[in-house]
Amino acid sequence: MASGQGAFPQISTPYDELFPLVEDASSRFYLEAIRLYLGLCAGTVNLDDALRFVERLKENPEFAKSPCDPTLVPVNEHFETKIVENLKTLKKYNLHTPDSIKSAYSFAFLVEEAPMNEKDLMVLSHLVKSPLAPANKIAESLRIAPKTVVRSIARLKRDHTVRFSCLSDNSAFGVQSVILFFRLAENIEWSEVESQFAEFPFTKALLKTEMSDTGYASFMFPGDDEEISVLESSMRKLTGSVFDYTSMHVQEGASSDVNLSLFEGGDWVLPEILSRPDDLESTENAYVGLHILPCRGRTRGFQRKDFAVASELRSDIRALPVAVSQSLRIKGWDVDAKQVAYSTRKMIEHGILEPDVVFGGLGLSTNFCFEIVCSPLWKRRLVSLMPQMPAAMSYLSPRGIVVWIQVPSQHQVEYYQFFRSLERRRGVESVLPIMTLAQKGSRAMLDLVRH
Repeated sequence: MASGQGAFPQISTPYDELFPLVEDASSRFYLEAIRLYLGLCAGTVNLDDALRFVERLKENPEFAKSPCDPTLVPVNEHFETKIVENLKTLKKYNLHTPDSIKSAYSFAFLVEEAPMNEKDLMVLSHLVKSPLAPANKIAESLRIAPKTVVRSIARLKRDHTVRFSCLSDNSAFGVQSVILFFRLAENIEWSEVESQFAEFPFTKALLKTEMSDTGYASFMFPGDDEEISVLESSMRKLTGSVFDYTSMHVQEGASSDVNLSLFEGGDWVLPEILSRPDDLESTENAYVGLHILPCRGRTRGFQRKDFAVASELRSDIRALPVAVSQSLRIKGWDVDAKQVAYSTRKMIEHGILEPDVVFGGLGLSTNFCFEIVCSPLWKRRLVSLMPQMPAAMSYLSPRGIVVWIQVPSQHQVEYYQFFRSLERRRGVESVLPIMTLAQKGSRAMLDLVRH
């Protein structure tokens, strides 16, 4: 990796002397991601070329372990300064391992807590309910100027990494989504298992805690029940030797919820349901009025190009059609802006996409993931619970429900105990908690199905 140039010799940065010489492919992967981001900051690489470089990054199995896409990170002086300081630390202490370089990259982009003014909170609350609302409609509803809304959205993106994403029913395109929970058997090294999962072309994401042998892997692949059976059979063969526990969830629905009504006076309060858990048992009509995206299976009238558009919209569902078209063109898809607009509208109208909003830096610093194996009745009850959490996502399957929640650190004990107590309820078979495990990026849908 002469002069730190590696796979991207054409990208120069003002900090080339800080890049170490490394031979390890995993270390080079993270250095290339850092170089690409600094090249974007310096203006030595344009966005089109950056997107092409990211496609090359995705060919590295390391991308499945820790997806690094610098084109999705805001280009600003704050992040640039942090990543340069981290590079200086690597050089000072001669740290060249994959873990140290990965930390230099990922820690630079951690979202810091930032105050939110009243107008920004009003705009965010409106966007949570209507992620696609145009600025003029938001302004009319809130009785403020459209320019104020535009500036507010810009601040929210900068200070709170607000991102407009969407849930997608991939089964409409004949694509299966599966999550495998596992616990490593004794004397099995996670690094070896992680590498094997990463080499599997249909692995979407990998998550495991440092403090336990419990984690999960998610997969996405074209197929039907036959392919699911093959995967289940493969996992059964590994149970007892590689894993001492496996639990597979085939997706049948999903939801995403944010409850900003709990954010009062700059702080979060506990939802009432935590003090009245018995109220859950009186909830029978869980799906009524909730934003549940069901997986309905293959749907006529939707083609590969629609799937490609859906994959791009996961990054930014408010993106202009021309921007989506340009990004797809770089990835080898010929879909013009008019086709993008039509496809987007069609998928939303048919319930294949459900827009949502993701944000950070508002005091929700603790993350939990719970695998809950339960009866259909309890699954409905737990779905009804999600809108009462500060921020939550759920993944429904025939086995039960997987939930991810973001909560304030001062309330982490209350939330943890509440969910663990569900295991005592009739109809709930088990609750497997994974503490302090946030959802992170993953391989893109298009990268998986091209295999």
